[in-house]
Amino acid sequence: VAAMADLRHAVSDASAVMRRHGETVAEACAAPLIEAFRDGPNAGMFEELDMVMGAFVDLFRKETKRLEAQGQTVLRRIDELTAQLATEHARQEQQYRDLVARSDVERQHAAERASLQKRHLGLTRAQHDLANCRQKHKAMEVQHRRLMAELSDLRDRRFGLRKGVAEHLSQALAPMVRVTVRQAGDRSAYEAVLKEMLRGCGLQYVRLVARIVEAISPEELSRLIRKGDTARLAQDAGIGEDHALRILSHLKASDQLPGLETVDLEDEPLISLKDGADYKNSAGLSTGQRCTVILPILLLQSERPLLIDQPEDNLDNAFVYHTIVRNLREAKGGRQLIFATHNPNIPVLGEADRVFVFSSDGRKGGVTHMGRVDDVKDQVEHLLEGGKEAFILRMQRYGH
Repeated sequence: VAAMADLRHAVSDASAVMRRHGETVAEACAAPLIEAFRDGPNAGMFEELDMVMGAFVDLFRKETKRLEAQGQTVLRRIDELTAQLATEHARQEQQYRDLVARSDVERQHAAERASLQKRHLGLTRAQHDLANCRQKHKAMEVQHRRLMAELSDLRDRRFGLRKGVAEHLSQALAPMVRVTVRQAGDRSAYEAVLKEMLRGCGLQYVRLVARIVEAISPEELSRLIRKGDTARLAQDAGIGEDHALRILSHLKASDQLPGLETVDLEDEPLISLKDGADYKNSAGLSTGQRCTVILPILLLQSERPLLIDQPEDNLDNAFVYHTIVRNLREAKGGRQLIFATHNPNIPVLGEADRVFVFSSDGRKGGVTHMGRVDDVKDQVEHLLEGGKEAFILRMQRYGH
């Protein structure tokens, strides 16, 4: 508005100056010529000059009035624009006041918008990270299945090798001893891992673990845990669904799940002794029967030295002669066999390469004689047969 007022003042002054200057010029140019010049010999030129100046003064006055009129037009337009500007200023002032009144709300909205934008950016990044994690998880699941398949294949191959050894032993020891292998039959490690994982679950879990271990493999249990399949666990293990739910929930929160899935179920060797028409597992045999089963296995072909202390304990002499002595003769050429014994059948009929005779005075013991059987036969006869007289009496009693 101040600029408008300055412009109006300038235009108004210019019009006044133009008007005064026009009058001054008109007066100066319209001054009458000296009358003497009019009557002189050059009167004609002065008359023409008078006409030219008169025309100039008229034109100057006309232009001055036109410029003055133009200035008035400009002044009116300045006044109009000044009025419009004042109106616009009033409107803008009101808008400014309204904006100031809304400034607090706008600032709050701006802060909320900035917060939402920041959250949106964070969620976008999180979504991107989640997509990457899902892709990696899928790749790891594929690798996991491949590795588990390889592990299963290796265990099958191991079982195949052990089964072959068991069949070889059964053929070599037939018909008295039979050796078999039950794949993944030893579940003690599995049971121990599961008990450790269920510590603190609030259940009496010993019997529950026994049922689970007997009915469900570690791999299948791991799948049930990941799926949360309570009904399947309850059905397969024969336990209540409430117990199954608490067990799965506790196991799922455990950091030992990978260890459960890969726990090694050892193949279980089963050694049986023929008793009549049937074979009995060595776990249910007497001590002597167990020795009857184990000794032939120990005496089978091998390159390793073998040391046995009093193998005749809990064995009858018939078994010692027919089994131990026979195997001794077959094995002695390929391995070193060392026996501590009180049974004469082993060194004499087993054709020992060297016999060491020990004795003790109650405080210390040592070797008193050594050599082949023929070299120490007196000591063998005395210590193992009860002496010559006892040996002859038995022969007479038997009728030999």
